[in-house]
Amino acid sequence: MIVATMNDLRLTAGTVTNEHCHLLGYYAPGDGGSGEFYWDATSTAADNGGTIIKVAGHTGSWLRIFSGAVTPKWFGAKGDGASNDTTPVSICMNNFDEVDLVDCNYKVADMTSARATSLRNGTISLFPLSRISVLANLNLEKVIFDALDQTVRTAILYVSPGGGIIANNCVFKNIKTSAPPVPSTENRNQYAIIADMANCNIVLDNVRFENISAMGDANGAEENAGFCGGIFILASQDITYDNPSLPTYYKTVYSKPSNVSITNCIFKNIYTIKHPSNTGPLDTDADAIRITIDDYDDRFDICHNILIDQNRFIDIQKSCVKASNFNGLIISNSVISTEKMTTTPLIGAFRLQPVKTALISNVLYNGTCTYLMYSRGSKDIRFHNISTLAPSNVTTAFQILDNSANISIGGSDIACGRFLNIETSSGAIACDHLAVMDCRIVQQTEQTPFIRIKNAPDVCISDCSITTLDNAGIDGISISDAPGFSLSDSKLFYGRTAISCIENNLSVPNNIMIASSNFERLQYATGSRHILLRASAGTNPQLTGVVIRDCSFSSRSQAARSNDEIMLLSGTDVTLSDLNLIVVQVGTNTIQAATGLIQVLQSTQVNINNVNARHNFVPTGESYTVLLRQSSKIAITGVKSFNGDGVTLYESVDYIAADSIFSKAGRQPLWEAVVPVNKYYGDTAAIL
Repeated sequence: MIVATMNDLRLTAGTVTNEHCHLLGYYAPGDGGSGEFYWDATSTAADNGGTIIKVAGHTGSWLRIFSGAVTPKWFGAKGDGASNDTTPVSICMNNFDEVDLVDCNYKVADMTSARATSLRNGTISLFPLSRISVLANLNLEKVIFDALDQTVRTAILYVSPGGGIIANNCVFKNIKTSAPPVPSTENRNQYAIIADMANCNIVLDNVRFENISAMGDANGAEENAGFCGGIFILASQDITYDNPSLPTYYKTVYSKPSNVSITNCIFKNIYTIKHPSNTGPLDTDADAIRITIDDYDDRFDICHNILIDQNRFIDIQKSCVKASNFNGLIISNSVISTEKMTTTPLIGAFRLQPVKTALISNVLYNGTCTYLMYSRGSKDIRFHNISTLAPSNVTTAFQILDNSANISIGGSDIACGRFLNIETSSGAIACDHLAVMDCRIVQQTEQTPFIRIKNAPDVCISDCSITTLDNAGIDGISISDAPGFSLSDSKLFYGRTAISCIENNLSVPNNIMIASSNFERLQYATGSRHILLRASAGTNPQLTGVVIRDCSFSSRSQAARSNDEIMLLSGTDVTLSDLNLIVVQVGTNTIQAATGLIQVLQSTQVNINNVNARHNFVPTGESYTVLLRQSSKIAITGVKSFNGDGVTLYESVDYIAADSIFSKAGRQPLWEAVVPVNKYYGDTAAIL
């Protein structure tokens, strides 16, 4: 038997069991609804519109003969991208294991996918203010989701607790809101995928998210509206975590997903549209990937082991990844570029606020951004192999704030305005334990200081090359309230001052170490130093535990007077050893004075040994290698000044032992402007 359409089949009953019928099409022959059926005279199954067809007035059904996937066209979908195909698509997704879209475009309104199923090979377009709610596992293969430049109901796919997404070779695109967001409404935020995580999986591979936008708040008001992006993963609060050792407010906590993996994906053109009433700056809330919970209570046992690998981010307006309040994040092999958004650049490529235990590695950045990496309150974070390409314009590479801890930055090659900014907005410790290792850092735009460390104990910089702009107004490293700071095995090239340390917190030993490093100052400016260490103003403030050893310093000077290269103001328990200084004259000015390597002021218990100073000119005025002022309990040995005086005592120096002090012939190896009461002098001679 042959019938032309589905209506014809509904009017034709079988005459014998297992009688076959060939259907030519659903509405018309050749429209994709064709198929083979057989008559089951005893069937009591309900008519589903595509695989089970009842004939009015007859017992029995026509049953479609098939194996594997069904297609919505069997159920009356037109697949033309204009007709409403919600019902046939919903029937397929909620009743069958496999659905093949047969390379057609199905336009749907609000619908639910409540059965574990797979969907492949076609396009799903959405009517305005619609979404697909996913309540079970949904496998996607070669599916395009298109919002048609309209507003969706919060997301194209909304994954509820217990649901999950496994997607490969898919596209989510064209979400656009041209109306202001309304708080507490479902369309206030716009995402491709929202996953409300409660023991469900999100596995995305080779998925493209593009052209997603939402209108921002009026005048930047925080109204929990106007957010948009590719993926928003949040945790639900429906699981009791019964741990008697936890405080009461932890008893019901946000649950964690079973698995989150986002690999080989592209995120492109995700941005905020300015609110028409906003007369201030753009309120930007556009993140490619956002992983968070609803508050900031440091519940770090949330959302373990999230993998974001081998993704590309193009023209993302706020963040490539914003992550908050969970434990276990890997971001690797990412490429980030801003090709169009130069007037509203990327705010922060990766923002962690806060996250515990994260690895961010192998990131290549090319474009304009405010922060490359941003951490607020995060702990146990490793940044490795982060690189920028010219002509990138990065204002600050690493912004570390407020109770961060155990952070390392290694193996990176970065050009930026400021490499590292560590500070606190709350008065608490900004970061406890931070290491920068094996990095090549070059300043590209003018920011001073190039590295700022404030309220951060135990910061270590080692095996680094640090170059600021050749500008007399640029400082290299500024330290404040950073006990335990160390710099070792590094090379610094800078405009004004390499390291400036002003300590306010003197209740603990400062324990500052600078070792095995080379310093080269590129410009001369009034007040410039290689190293300036001093305590803040107060009653007898003292830096405690300062070591500078095995370092070389060179300077270029074209002024009539060069400065002290290392100045220590108010220190105790200080060791300066194995230091070499070279001052090179450039230009035609006669340098009348080359004040030397070290000035020690208002300090005690100071040990200075093995210091060499050399200039490529002969100064016409005063020149010394070490100047001691208002200081006591000093041991100084092995000073060689090849072009000037050796050691000068000035203003209230007492309890001093000096030996092996040598100066250039005709200069003073040890000159006393003030005579110490308690002194011991060994060998001193003007023989160099």
